[in-house]
Amino acid sequence: MHPVLKTVLGRLAMGVITLFVVSIIIFSAMELLPGDFGQAILGQAATEETVAAFAANLD
Repeated sequence: MHPVLKTVLGRLAMGVITLFVVSIIIFSAMELLPGDFGQAILGQAATEETVAAFAANLD
């Protein structure tokens, strides 16, 4: 295999692995945070119905 092609493929693979690991770290950190994501986005005036509707639209 040509050395340049090998280098490019290696860097692409490392980029994909890095992206995956960073995504896992961010997702885990978001899950560990206290509170409700819907409540945080909609604000303090959000009712339980609007938070439930927001959560249903995320799925």
